[in-house]
Amino acid sequence: MMGIVETSWLRVGIVSLIFVMLSLGLNIIMGETGLLNLGYIAFFAFGAYTTALLSSAKFELRWPFWVLLLLSTLISMVAGLVIGLPTLRLRGDYLAIVTLAFGEIVRLTITNLRPLTNGPSGITGIYP
Repeated sequence: MMGIVETSWLRVGIVSLIFVMLSLGLNIIMGETGLLNLGYIAFFAFGAYTTALLSSAKFELRWPFWVLLLLSTLISMVAGLVIGLPTLRLRGDYLAIVTLAFGEIVRLTITNLRPLTNGPSGITGIYP
């Protein structure tokens, strides 16, 4: 596919599809159930960082894409269970506050784990 589409357009397409996936998930949560989940992106971050870490040149693991897809989905599901079970009965403002706190905890943890995630600079050398 690299010979057909320029790299910049391929990157734009991938990022666009990622945002479409996020918006569809958010539409299910807010549009269908009416629940305000402000920490929704944290679950996406768990899967994304799992994939990035296990396919980066830093650790030289370079796992296959399909294994990483399943593993990152599983990690995100476990994170969803960990935050979902305690917040099962919360509604309205209380759910929004707890999920916002969870999202901020995940963001600050990822930012401050410099040896693992390279902090705000992000993970480099991700295997395509």
